[in-house]
Amino acid sequence: MAENYIKLYWERIQAGEIVACKRLKQQYAKLIDELDHPRDPWVFDIERAIRPIEFIERFCRHSKGKWIGQPVRLELWQKAMLQLVFGFVHKETGYRRCREFVLLVGRKNGKSVLLAGIGLYMLVGDGEGGAETYCVAPLALDTPILTTRGWTTMGELRVGDQVFSEDGRPTTVTYLSPVVLRKTYRVRFDDGSELIATDNHLWTVEKRYTPCKGASQKYKTVTVSTEEIARGITYGGRPRYRIKVAASLRFDQKPLPIDPYVLGVWLGDGRNNRGAIVIDEGDLEIVREIERRGYKFSPHYSYKRNLVYGTILGIRTTLRQMGLLENKHIPDVYKMASVEQRMDLLRGLMDTDGTISKRGECRFVSVSERLARDVHELVLGLGFKAHIHSVPTNGRNNAWIVSFKAYDDTPVFNLSRKRERQIRRNGSSTKARYRWIVAVEEIEPRPARCIAVDSPSHLFLAGDRLIATHNTKRDQARIVFTEAVNMVSQSPALRKHLKKRKTDLYFPVAFGKFEPLASESNSLDGLNSHCVIIDELHAIKDRKLYDVMKQSMAAREQPLLAMITTAGFVRECIYDDIYDYACRVLDGVVEDERFLAFLYELDDRSEWTDFRMWEKANPGLGTIKNYDDLAANVERAKNDSNFLPTVLTKDFNVRETSAGTWLTFEQINNEETFTMDDIRNTYAVGGADLSSTTDLTCATLLIMKPGSEKIYCLQQYFLPEDLVEQRVKEDKIPYDKWAERGLLTLCE
Repeated sequence: MAENYIKLYWERIQAGEIVACKRLKQQYAKLIDELDHPRDPWVFDIERAIRPIEFIERFCRHSKGKWIGQPVRLELWQKAMLQLVFGFVHKETGYRRCREFVLLVGRKNGKSVLLAGIGLYMLVGDGEGGAETYCVAPLALDTPILTTRGWTTMGELRVGDQVFSEDGRPTTVTYLSPVVLRKTYRVRFDDGSELIATDNHLWTVEKRYTPCKGASQKYKTVTVSTEEIARGITYGGRPRYRIKVAASLRFDQKPLPIDPYVLGVWLGDGRNNRGAIVIDEGDLEIVREIERRGYKFSPHYSYKRNLVYGTILGIRTTLRQMGLLENKHIPDVYKMASVEQRMDLLRGLMDTDGTISKRGECRFVSVSERLARDVHELVLGLGFKAHIHSVPTNGRNNAWIVSFKAYDDTPVFNLSRKRERQIRRNGSSTKARYRWIVAVEEIEPRPARCIAVDSPSHLFLAGDRLIATHNTKRDQARIVFTEAVNMVSQSPALRKHLKKRKTDLYFPVAFGKFEPLASESNSLDGLNSHCVIIDELHAIKDRKLYDVMKQSMAAREQPLLAMITTAGFVRECIYDDIYDYACRVLDGVVEDERFLAFLYELDDRSEWTDFRMWEKANPGLGTIKNYDDLAANVERAKNDSNFLPTVLTKDFNVRETSAGTWLTFEQINNEETFTMDDIRNTYAVGGADLSSTTDLTCATLLIMKPGSEKIYCLQQYFLPEDLVEQRVKEDKIPYDKWAERGLLTLCE
């Protein structure tokens, strides 16, 4: 018989093996009794409950990270949640009881993988004819941005974060603009990279021009918009605009557990499960370099005459501690080491698995996609223009090739025979120093954000190719969809039955589809949804989006609305509405058996410094989410007040206002009330903040009674009535709700 993960999870919570918050315990306590004592007409069907788990673990595979290509193995908390959602059915019709659920969980707990798995199951395994599965998302920015703490996204940047400027030096984010929706383009470069930018986005580029008739072409530095670039991509049959490749990223020197050159040699030619290497007998210079760096090399017998096999003594234990045995990759601490340390690492990799052509093109070749992508990232961060691609081989796996041009003034080899082939830099050669813009294509409008940095150039590096720019955007809804597409590509069984079309995944057997949608509610009418996935609910400022998608499921027999999110900074939005509704359901104030709430959060704000409580908001801590990364964030937050709101909100799901406000949500959320009778016969100090035509006017009275430290506040806001609808739409602030509650007076 299939295992009941709900009972197993609850037993571990009750025994104290799993640390859970009050709200999560409420949800499980409400349903655990129903397993043995069903509430008519609902019953718990263990076979139905296990289906989505078996589907995900059998057919879905990871598409990135250290588990790439491996089957998804769900955590106990994920299995228990899925059984609660899918297991309770009508005893006669068999239709699912749960129509809607919300999962509040700290960032980096594997939500994209879980959402993609649920979406694919609802498309293929739920038995619904013509199933329409949609994923929608807010105006959140997911363009990769490299900071001094590692990779993040545009949407997660905060004032005070340090990104990198085009000269490779850290620069501080000083301003974050509101999110805007404008005409949008995809800008493509000659190395295959691309960025998404709005029409008015500014680029600092070098523009090809001819000074006068008959003169040779030259370049001048100009600042132009995306739309200007789109009007004239070429000049004289060649690309008109180019952007200089960024300089080497400047990180401080790091204490590294293994010498970077030695680690590079092992990553290239080391045995996967031990500290041994195999090199050509003509390359003993590598062994001498290893020994020069303080390591002992113990040669072994080799049955092949031209190979030397031996062990680098003392590194196996360290390799195991870093998780590198049977899992070759470049650890993050090496990616963020000093320039010289990273160059040493690259030289070790290139001495073993690198080649160089007569024309000076360097190549790193590996059958490990993860290692190759890490090397690609390493090379880009060292200021090279690099390409990565795969080629078929005679074996089971493709070979991955990272190629780049390196001249003799920047040696990327320590091995003499290879280093001597690096060619001299030609002053007129620019191919390796620039990226040319080769195409600008208009696409569907995307939201975008601008940031300001304190770099004199006002530029920072964006995207995984580290391109100097100002602001970029990719649609958040496509994160889940892309994860699903990648899962299909990794699974032979799913690949056989699902077809990737231009905008969706199509299931021809049942005429179903899985499609990402824009987050504009005005464009979503007419859907007939079987499953709706809303990612990052906290950032949705348009209540209508939720309402439209919920109404789109009305014609289905057993639809499902899945909302997965962290907490957010914006108050009185749909996130607050759903969270408050969930609490009322869990408290028994509202009876809604079709709604489930899985709230992983701290019970008290003060718990964020207690590592024993972190699991409450991070059920995947130590397995999916890295414990050391969270600990480092907490330590920084203790000493950085600007970073603290981000950690509280994104890692621990404590509701805050914003990273830049001087009052926390906990301080603002004063629920004590008073009546006018309480303040009669007292004096007040009054003040007013006047506006011109579009801003809010505010009038405030502060009152204190003799002998009391308590402060009474009477406050009222004023706004022109004819501007309310426009301001709600543009500012994404619920002025209309405030007016209904009497907090805002609408004026003529």
